[in-house]
Amino acid sequence: MDYITFNYNPKKAVVVGNSDYILFQNNSIYKNIIYFFFKGTKCLYIGETKNSIFDRCFVNTPKHKNKSWFKDSDNIKILVLESKTDIYYRQLLENSFIVAYRAAGHPLRNKKG
Repeated sequence: MDYITFNYNPKKAVVVGNSDYILFQNNSIYKNIIYFFFKGTKCLYIGETKNSIFDRCFVNTPKHKNKSWFKDSDNIKILVLESKTDIYYRQLLENSFIVAYRAAGHPLRNKKG
């Protein structure tokens, strides 16, 4: 597993052609992931997808870009799982992280967990 962090500017990430948008899109090489949207040290949202973070937020469910956690975040952490990891394991990991971060007092905006 790899753990990747990149800075994120949501105001610029939604503007096509902007360098932050391109940076966000370039992280599309990472697939089958658990992703964490942070503001500073506080985790705001945790999700999972077999696709890339770009596909999840802009292609498959573009409504994410209108969510408060998407607009308030300033960095994204991605846990890249092995390619053979199935949806049940991804969802189990996602729920485990949600429970753990909530227990630690993070202001998660997830409905799950």
